[in-house]
Amino acid sequence: IKPEMMRIISENGVGLNYEPGDVVGLADSIEYLYNNPDICETMGKKARQLALDKFDRKTTYFELVKTIEEVKWHKKRK
Repeated sequence: IKPEMMRIISENGVGLNYEPGDVVGLADSIEYLYNNPDICETMGKKARQLALDKFDRKTTYFELVKTIEEVKWHKKRK
């Protein structure tokens, strides 16, 4: 996993990080979530909300169009 994705996961509490290829880390994470269903459910809810807030097409398209319009406006001013 790239560092940026690991940061997003950690900062938003939407999952557990482990290094790629670390089967023990993966197994430990799965076991932890299995033994802590409340934490697993909370992470799932947070992940869903993060997806809706940051990756929803309606939101991201609006932000993309807004950025394009700002770039066009700045080019016209020069």
